Amino acid sequence: MPLSGNWITEDISDGMDCNDADPEIPRFFIPDEICNGMDDDCDGLADEETVPAGITANVFNLCGRPSIKLTATSYPAGYTYLWYKNNALISGAYAQTYKAKKTGDYTVKITSPAGCSGLSDAVTIYRSCREEELVAQESILSVYPNPATDYFTVDLISSNENGEAVIEIYDLTGKLVISKITQIFDHQLTEEFSVDDKLSSSVYIIRIISGEEIIEQRLLINK
Repeated sequence: MPLSGNWITEDISDGMDCNDADPEIPRFFIPDEICNGMDDDCDGLADEETVPAGITANVFNLCGRPSIKLTATSYPAGYTYLWYKNNALISGAYAQTYKAKKTGDYTVKITSPAGCSGLSDAVTIYRSCREEELVAQESILSVYPNPATDYFTVDLISSNENGEAVIEIYDLTGKLVISKITQIFDHQLTEEFSVDDKLSSSVYIIRIISGEEIIEQRLLINK
């Protein structure tokens, strides 16, 4: 397999690595950086950005939802993740995913078992409405992604400040498929569900019951 890289004109290398000076060769091949402890691309840094890192999210606006799920590039077991908000390390955020509850610029650093790492571009989470407006308005239910394939998240901004809530999932025949008791805290509720054998490809009704309030939304499962 041919090496990946670029041909350039310089009088500093014979194309092996940047420690092999050879002024007799005016044009040589600079390979892409790989995880080997060497400065392969001759930029003065060894093993930089050899682990491509990125962040995806379904939405970026916190208005109407308590959190946004950020997902980093997936790697096999042994790779580690560190999440940052506004360039500051987030305590306890070591998983491939992170739920952002505050506005800011989020990045993730992914490190391979060999010690090489990559830092993602920043993803900006913002809020287009004022927080005091969220408390005053009626409850808002968000279900995403919709359609869902592997998982979906139920987010509720509740008119109730705290208390117990029941999440119920019904199929179109009215059969109760899933029921889960959870808690509203500071007007917020967030629960993630896996699309398992109980949920086939179809449309479902997501219902949340909190006190005297009942709020519903449809969800399409597309396996």
